[in-house]
Amino acid sequence: MASKAPYLLKLCELAQSSDIFLGLATRLGAQCSTFNLDAIRVIQSIVTFSPAQESVAIEFLFEFERVSHIKHEGNVLLMSEWSFLADGVLVAAVLSGSTTLDAAGWANAIIASLATVVNTLTVRQRDIMFKPVLNLASEYF
Repeated sequence: MASKAPYLLKLCELAQSSDIFLGLATRLGAQCSTFNLDAIRVIQSIVTFSPAQESVAIEFLFEFERVSHIKHEGNVLLMSEWSFLADGVLVAAVLSGSTTLDAAGWANAIIASLATVVNTLTVRQRDIMFKPVLNLASEYF
């Protein structure tokens, strides 16, 4: 079964180079201090340096699958015509190990989908859209 961590790491890399901002991961510190960092950088660091890299990547991929715009992304060839398949095709294919795309191709498909939407959203709309991912990034942070 193919490793899932390279897919998530490539997504993080492309999101940073594409200037796609998903939101902030927040860590509450001691004595009323708060730390905010770009969630993509937090996710990339957590996955890169985790002793359980694969498990952490799977957790984040499940949360990305819950993001409404990503959830409905992905077309597959069925009976000689392009048909929309079930929710979460792009992420579900990686999680099940059935994707035919390499990590770069998969991440490019996600980024292309997000690029049309993310930069047109208000901060509040973006935070709501990426809430599952931001919550997990904040928890790990």
